[in-house]
Amino acid sequence: MTWEGRFWQLLLVLATVTPAILAGYTSYDLYNRSPEAEKKLQATYISFGNPFTSLADLGSKAELSMRVDGRPVNNISVVNAYIQNTGASPIVPSDYYEDLTISAPAPWKIVTVEDSSKIKLHWKRLSDVTFQAAPVLLNPGDLVAATVYLTNSKYSWSDEVPKESEPKITWAARIANLHSIDESKPDLLGNYRSAAEAVSFGLHVTLGGWSLIYTLVATFVFQALYLHYLYQIGLLQPGRWKAVLLIVAVSILNLSAAEASSTYLFGDPLTWALGINHLLNTPPIIANYAILLWLAFRARRGQTTKAP
Repeated sequence: MTWEGRFWQLLLVLATVTPAILAGYTSYDLYNRSPEAEKKLQATYISFGNPFTSLADLGSKAELSMRVDGRPVNNISVVNAYIQNTGASPIVPSDYYEDLTISAPAPWKIVTVEDSSKIKLHWKRLSDVTFQAAPVLLNPGDLVAATVYLTNSKYSWSDEVPKESEPKITWAARIANLHSIDESKPDLLGNYRSAAEAVSFGLHVTLGGWSLIYTLVATFVFQALYLHYLYQIGLLQPGRWKAVLLIVAVSILNLSAAEASSTYLFGDPLTWALGINHLLNTPPIIANYAILLWLAFRARRGQTTKAP
């Protein structure tokens, strides 16, 4: 069988297998979005400490007093608390068996909790250390932000709270099909970036949604073009290791170029936060198109030479 015949046979196999794969993926995806699917919540906390420590240099020249909701407060520490629906299915009010709460460990006391996002939770005080919010719809990707103001009688308004003594905020809730709320450290982004660079030599790939679809389609298109041009210029000869190595090399190159292109076209939360590494993403794109243009030129010139 010629290489052209093998190529069309491969396309026939792909056309047969792809619908089955897509059907299985669709069933899996639909289940993940159903009410019975596992719910996922991700919590992140960022502490800003005492905002008044910068006034400490004024010493006795400054005299500060504060009252919140009629209560005297000796000092204030601020924590931004975030919670996000990272699952594929929505969390509706009927899913809540116990409402969302934010708690702080004694001797810290929560002065108040204020919404700082478009999704309002309408907080109410349960105790000095716990605030509760009414159930709210959280669609996939929805992010709720709350600013938590805390006080501790151990410190004055000008004291800087040591890192190890900063208040630790906790989200809690009982929600149908939610195993637990995943919690991130305040320096999640820095830790994630350091860990990723340490174990993956600075390489990071995230594919999902349209980015994944684009990468798969672009890879198949590039591979078809490579096989077509390599066959036309006579570099794909049966039984030759050279042909095998060429196919492996162009497969790696076109997959890298497709993924790198998707980074520019779609991106992901990590690239939005850290930026795109052009030194890693640009070379495979340029090399891929340069080699394809060269192969197309060689193939066209060969056809012109053979023409009567």
